[in-house]
Amino acid sequence: MSARGESRAHPFEPQAEPVTVTVARRVAAGREADFEDWSEELTAVAANFPGFLGAGRLRPNKVGEPWHVVFRFDSALHLQDWEDSGWELVGWPLPLRIVLVSVPVTAIATWLVMPRAARLLQAWLYAPARRP
Repeated sequence: MSARGESRAHPFEPQAEPVTVTVARRVAAGREADFEDWSEELTAVAANFPGFLGAGRLRPNKVGEPWHVVFRFDSALHLQDWEDSGWELVGWPLPLRIVLVSVPVTAIATWLVMPRAARLLQAWLYAPARRP
């Protein structure tokens, strides 16, 4: 089942095997508690997906080395559903998420779509003024 409740079958997966994925992040000194909060929130989101078997967090041995968050799902399909869900922005402040979405859309509209639309509609947009 996907996050939307749809059931997907995969032709090359006759028998589902548990899968594990690791998310590695370098954490700035002094931000360890923030990373722990983020990983707990990420785990809570993953726990709501079908097939979630568990998660854990691995601290690095040395400062500056990456931290790891490990997730386990009962099948590759359930893992794929979770990965396709957009979890990367979980826990980010709403204003930041809005900027991350709106800036690329605005740039595409401004520099790609509008110039082409203006050329296409040139005769209508810049029609000569009629004199009475």
